[in-house]
Amino acid sequence: MVRIIRAKNDHRIFLSEVCKAATQFYDEIFPGAFEKQAKKFIEEGLPKNYDIGIVNIEDTKIGFIGLVELDDETLYLTALYLLSKYQRQGYGRSILDIVEKDAQQAGIKTIVVLVHSKATWATNFYNKNGYEVLETEESKIKKYADYRMANYALPSTILMGKKI
Repeated sequence: MVRIIRAKNDHRIFLSEVCKAATQFYDEIFPGAFEKQAKKFIEEGLPKNYDIGIVNIEDTKIGFIGLVELDDETLYLTALYLLSKYQRQGYGRSILDIVEKDAQQAGIKTIVVLVHSKATWATNFYNKNGYEVLETEESKIKKYADYRMANYALPSTILMGKKI
C-alpha cells in the first residue's frame, strides 16, 4: 500500500538519490538541473517554498512529491518522482489518488502541474490521469492564480491541471 509521509531533514540523502536517478530522463531537457537539485538537498536540506512528502510502500521509500497551495482552491504539484525500479507499476496513479483525495478534503478544487514540453512520458502520464493542458505560454503560466505561478514557471513548460 502506498503512503505519503511528511519529509524531514534527515530524508535529504534519499531526496538527493531520487533526483540523481531522474537525470537519466531529464538531463537532455534540463542539463544539470537534477544534479544541482540533488546537491542542494544535501547542502541546504528541505526547500522553504514547498512541502515535500516521501512516498513509501510498506517501509520502503520509493520517491517523493512536492506540493504548494497557490490559493484556497488550487494546489500545485511541484514534483512527483519515483526511483526507476518503481516506475510503470501503477504507483504514480496511486500517488495522484492520494493527493487528489487529500486536496479535495481540504477544499481544493484544482490541481496543477508543470511539465516540460519535451517530457512526453510525463505529459502522457498526466493526460492518462485526467489532466488537461491549461496553458503553454510562459507569460500566461506566470499569470496563473493571480501570478502565484510566476516563481515556478520555466521556459518550455506546459501547465496542466485537473478539476477534482
